[in-house]
Amino acid sequence: MIGEYLFYNEVPHGVETIHCNGKTYSREEFVLEREKFLTRKIIKK
Repeated sequence: MIGEYLFYNEVPHGVETIHCNGKTYSREEFVLEREKFLTRKIIKK
């Protein structure tokens, strides 16, 4: 799981991969995971 704090910050342009907890995520994978996370947060409220 990606740390929650990463979802609240914008990813700068030029970043192609994100490394978290020993796993590498592409920018596209990260954006999809971010959208899922934020929609879950909105639904819970």
